Formats: sequence, structure tokens, C-alpha cells
Amino acid sequence: MFCTKCGVNNSDNAISCTSCGNAMSDNNTNNAVYPTTRYDSYNQGLANNNPPQTSLEKPVTVGEWMLTMLILGIPLVGFIMVFVWAFGSGTAKSKANYFKAYLIWTAIITGLYILLLVFLFAILGMAFSDMFSEWW
Repeated sequence: MFCTKCGVNNSDNAISCTSCGNAMSDNNTNNAVYPTTRYDSYNQGLANNNPPQTSLEKPVTVGEWMLTMLILGIPLVGFIMVFVWAFGSGTAKSKANYFKAYLIWTAIITGLYILLLVFLFAILGMAFSDMFSEWW
């Protein structure tokens, strides 16, 4: 018999669901949630995983990603929207996590770039100081 809460297939004499602990009875099989596919298309797990509970847990559609990429291409607006999407409360979790990772990588690359510039200017400074020291 299938659990009405999470859709897991339990044995016919089960008292409670082995996955979520929901009470099982013979009369609640009419409202059972039957899995339609073996694999869930969003997280590639088994179909008996709990489905997304809120709209913020649902996957972002291709159309939403296309609009996101378009907005990212607008100077300054795209930069501001990265922070809005990363830390805003109305953003889907997958999109918020993507932009948090995006900001982390941006910070790492910017830090490495600054270190490279400091190292390059230090080398150039030493080279030019030796070159000009002969003239003074």
C-alpha cells in the first residue's frame, strides 16, 4: 500500500510508513499518492522522495533562466540583481544557491587577480628601481 503523504510503497500490513512515519490504514488507500516515474526529474532521486513543498523549492524553468541571463547582461542592473537573487527571500532555493556560489567564485577570482597585480607591480617596481638607480 502506498503512503498518502510521501508516496512510498509499504507492505500491506504496515502500521506506519517506513519513510515518513505517516499512519497507514486500509481506508486511506483511496487518497494514496502513486509515483508516476521511477526517477524524479529534478534531483534524480527515487520517486518516493518528498516532492517540493513550496514554490521556492520547485526547480527554476528554462524560461526563467533565459530571463535571468538576459537581465545579467544589463550593466549595473545585472550586478545588483545577483545580490537580490542570492539573498532575497522570494527567490527559488536553487536560484539563490546558484548566485551565492557565483558570488563566492567572483570574490575568489577578484582576490587572486588583486594578488597577481600586487605581485606584478612589485616585480616591475624592483626592475625599474634597479634601472633608474644607475642614473642617479
